[in-house]
Amino acid sequence: MKRKAVTSALLISVVVCISVASFAQEKKIKTGLTAEDWAYKLAEGVTSKEVTYYSDGIACYAKLFFPKGFAPAGKIPGVVLGQGWAGSHFSIEKYGARFAESGLVAMVIDYRGWGSSDGFISQNQPTVTRGDPEPLRDDKRVTNTKTDVVLKRTRLIPMKQVEDYRNAISYLQGEPGVDPNRIGVWGSSFAGGNVIVVSALDSRVKAIVGQVPAIGGKNSPVGPVPLNGRLLEDAIKRARTGQGGEFETGFSTRRMVDIETQQMVAEYRPFHYLKAVGDRPVLLIPAEKDELINNRDNSYAALDVLTGPKKLIDVPGITHFEMYIGSAFEISSNAAANWFRQHLGLESIAETAQPGKENDKPTEGDMTASDGVKIHYYVKGKGTPVILIHGYTGSAAGNWLANGIFDALARNHMVVALDCRNHGKSDKPQLNGPGKAEDVVELMDHLKIKRAHFHGYSMGGGIVGRLLTMIPDRMITAAFGGSGITEVDPEWKAKVPPDKEGRDPQEDEVSKRLRIRHAMDNGMIREDAEKLAETPAPPRTAPPAAAARPAGPQLDLTKLSIPMIAINGEFDRPNAKTTRMTREVKNFTNVVLPGKSHLTAISSGYIPKQYTESLVKFIDANDPKM
Repeated sequence: MKRKAVTSALLISVVVCISVASFAQEKKIKTGLTAEDWAYKLAEGVTSKEVTYYSDGIACYAKLFFPKGFAPAGKIPGVVLGQGWAGSHFSIEKYGARFAESGLVAMVIDYRGWGSSDGFISQNQPTVTRGDPEPLRDDKRVTNTKTDVVLKRTRLIPMKQVEDYRNAISYLQGEPGVDPNRIGVWGSSFAGGNVIVVSALDSRVKAIVGQVPAIGGKNSPVGPVPLNGRLLEDAIKRARTGQGGEFETGFSTRRMVDIETQQMVAEYRPFHYLKAVGDRPVLLIPAEKDELINNRDNSYAALDVLTGPKKLIDVPGITHFEMYIGSAFEISSNAAANWFRQHLGLESIAETAQPGKENDKPTEGDMTASDGVKIHYYVKGKGTPVILIHGYTGSAAGNWLANGIFDALARNHMVVALDCRNHGKSDKPQLNGPGKAEDVVELMDHLKIKRAHFHGYSMGGGIVGRLLTMIPDRMITAAFGGSGITEVDPEWKAKVPPDKEGRDPQEDEVSKRLRIRHAMDNGMIREDAEKLAETPAPPRTAPPAAAARPAGPQLDLTKLSIPMIAINGEFDRPNAKTTRMTREVKNFTNVVLPGKSHLTAISSGYIPKQYTESLVKFIDANDPKM
């Protein structure tokens, strides 16, 4: 087939360039994937096999990954995975392997005309008949004959890829050992839009994940897209000759595709399909510094439209293709696997009715404090109660649910996480005001909790300190994060060892995200919140350092027998916060997190395992029932 060079630009949202000049100066942007990036190793017991599925009669390639212990007589959930713009199965097999390692059956596909699939077939010489007196040609539906054909590859038509997804679902439903009623779809980049359209059209899809998703169409009006200029000329040429023009595109590998692609992509608006997804769960995983996709108009805008269970994990500090490698791959692949496990019911079947498991959703409730302020809270699990109190401008969901601490503790305990007044879903009688220790006591009474473990971060740590002066008899343990109890005597203050100078370079990124979320919690739309976050942060009205100092009666730690722990980042003044505790608390554990600052020590995507593991170990070790 003769190829003609076409210089016109491809006008699609997935390749719209945004300004990345300043970021490019900091580091070289990864512009594609290599064979080294594809590499993976199957976990012990995981197996795979290559299969052929058919889409509109064309043989297509797929690779199936099976979890350890898989049996054809079983009923395991399955997931279909597709790659994005001009991609193939090679670069996403590692995700299929990871899903299988997590107990799922994964089917990684190539679309028609891409990768290892067969191309689109057409007759080289037409056999159209003219002047037939009767439609006798329709009497015979199938004719076996020999003729010259044209096999076209790298045809990039979005709705054809949607059809391929749906045919792959049908194949997977017929695979022995796969539960046909528990099927999910995963798509990356341009395929992040594909999985939205597939789900809107196909009721068989029960859970959806889009990675660095291009969900185009937010800013396009409802109705047909105008067809004019070069695209109209090419459409006419295709209709009259059977072949239009071509142009080169692609990232990891450059390929020739039809100009028809530009028309089909312009008419392809996955954003308009979001509402049709309904109540099915959707996880979106954008790259914070994506240079190809405007996250605000794609992932974040989509989240505002979706009406079912939804979650967004913004992987910090990475560009588009960095999502597929290193720690970003670990974050994105594990988050997707856990999403499918949770929403395809794998854990609820394998671990039926075991309280405190991560697949159980927390119960939400409200309490009205004695002064009329509504306090929102989350409860999950069974066992000795643990009460979690978040930091200033934070929330229970952001401080405890998003980073996994809530679920980790709920495996063995009844966990209660409240939104302090002026925060989260609780009432806000004082804009940007602090929380209140008295609300915690009233919530305990409301839930009929006599005694509990307590853990607070930053402002929450200050509240825990305040509770030590108010209700020490109701406290089993006291855990401080991003906080502690400082020296008050000038003589002892002078003896505190100097803290290490420095700052986690990701601290500013997390601070910006926190300001955006806090502004939106207070009623601001995302666009305005993002603008606000670009301005210098005002002085805190209740800074964490002040909140860490308990108010009320002077606290005498030497008279308390309550076990205590403090967990602080290396660059968060741990000596200033814990020297007194080391000296005065009878049973004290001090944990310092290397390289972490105040926000990166606790925020989702940045929190080290050491934080959660140290907290869980401490509470379990000092629990009266364990």
